[in-house]
Amino acid sequence: MTVSEQAETASLNAPNATPQRGWLKRGLPPEQLARTLAVSQPKTAQDFNSLAAVWQRSVRKRQPSNYHKPLNIKEGYALLGFARSLGHQAQEVIEFAIANWEKFVPAAEKKYGLFGPQPAEPTIRFFVKYHDCAVNLLAQSIALKNQQEARQHAIQTEVKQAATVQPIAPAAHVDQKHRPATREECLAIEHDLREKCAVWDQQLAKGEISTQEFKSKLAEWSGA
Repeated sequence: MTVSEQAETASLNAPNATPQRGWLKRGLPPEQLARTLAVSQPKTAQDFNSLAAVWQRSVRKRQPSNYHKPLNIKEGYALLGFARSLGHQAQEVIEFAIANWEKFVPAAEKKYGLFGPQPAEPTIRFFVKYHDCAVNLLAQSIALKNQQEARQHAIQTEVKQAATVQPIAPAAHVDQKHRPATREECLAIEHDLREKCAVWDQQLAKGEISTQEFKSKLAEWSGA
């Protein structure tokens, strides 16, 4: 072994020797470091790409004829930070906020007392900063939809129950024989009921009549 080789070996084996740059500085062999990065990088990259795709798809749906530039690194990481607080609901909030931007911006202005011009079109900076307003609007929208579906189901149930034909006891004295209704007559009766129920349904949805009044109209029609 030459003198230079001996000096190099001694410097590497010295207890206070300065660690070399690169993977040795972390105390990990190259193979272990490579495996660590292979596990940690794809998750962040996957979330980044997924959120960016949702944003781009939503803005294109809002303005299909316009060009929308790809997100930059800063915008992508802003969405990642927002998504950490909402988890799997983040995508739904993004889609709702962009589709209802005209409602989202006034809600943020009212809650935070914003003044001056606000973005007329979706921007990530404004969305991320005031995303809590979008979350609340989405929750209200879901609750309202559930109420409407429940009310519609109740109305349909009442209509079916009211339209059920009840057996009628035969009269004591009947001079003429009972004649079964023709197909045309049945269709006419069904058509008349559908038209009246459509009108009453609209009145009930607007609050012009109550559910009890709706039932009374059905009872009157049945007895007519």
